[in-house]
Order: sequence, then C-alpha cells, then structure tokens
Amino acid sequence: MVRFFIFILILFLENLILPASIGPSQLLVTTVFIFGLLVYGNGWRTLLYQVIPFVLITEFFTGENFGHLIIPFGLTGIIYIMMNKFIDLNQDLKRGDRSLSNLIPCILILVVFSYIYAGLFIFFNTSYNLNTSWHEFTIFFKSSSWSLVGWSVLISVLLKYVPKKK
Repeated sequence: MVRFFIFILILFLENLILPASIGPSQLLVTTVFIFGLLVYGNGWRTLLYQVIPFVLITEFFTGENFGHLIIPFGLTGIIYIMMNKFIDLNQDLKRGDRSLSNLIPCILILVVFSYIYAGLFIFFNTSYNLNTSWHEFTIFFKSSSWSLVGWSVLISVLLKYVPKKK
C-alpha cells in the first residue's frame, strides 16, 4: 500500500509538478521506480502483481497507446528475471546490510536495466530501424545519464531503507 502511494506521488511529480517547474525534459522517475520495484521484489510475482498494473496506470495517465510502455517493460522484466535466475543479481538485497557497498550494486542494476528499457523503447518507437534507434539512443544517453543515475540513487535509497518494518 505504501508503494502504491509512493508510485502515485512519483507519477504526479514526473508528469505534472516537475515539467511545470523545470520545463519539459526526460525525467524517467516513474521508469526507475517501477524497475526498483522489480529489483527489490521477489521475482515474477512482483512483476505480475505490482509492476504490470503500475505500467498500465502509467500508460493510462500519460495517454500512451496500449502496449506502448508495457512491451519494453515486459521484455526488460523478462531479461532481468532470466539473468537473476542464473546470476542471482539481487543477492545483495537478501542481506540485511545497511551499508553503501550493499547499495551500489542495486543502483548499478537499476541504471543498466533502465538503459536496456530505454533502448527497447526507442527501438520499438522508431519502426524497428537499428540505425535510427542507435542514433536516438546515443542522444538519450548523452542527455540523461546524470539524471538517470541520480534518480536511481534516490529510488534505491527510498526502496531499500524507507518501507522496511522493524
């Protein structure tokens, strides 16, 4: 329930408040938050019960066509779950450490999978043209690297330390 209210706050922040105050730009807060739910979740059940409804709410709120966001999210989620099955990417999350060395791998996972999502999103929106999508992705990479890392740090700290029960 707390995650839902945080999601709604982030959705309003990204789509209404921040564009009105700093101008239109690529903020990616909702994207990083949804991937944070997937990374800090327990696997495919989290994907089905939390991530997919949140992506559908985001599609509805932003006015995107159905499947415009869910297909890249679904593919990236499947890639993450398959990699996690073989490599155990979230082993640092299972430990209860509250240290910076435990937080850094989680931040890197969020950044890498946000870039994978962005690449898939750009590829599907450029009519499957590799040359155009690569050019668009390099522009995206240059323009939003620092903001993506900053939001990943904020979301990692938020999901790692805030909703924990004592």
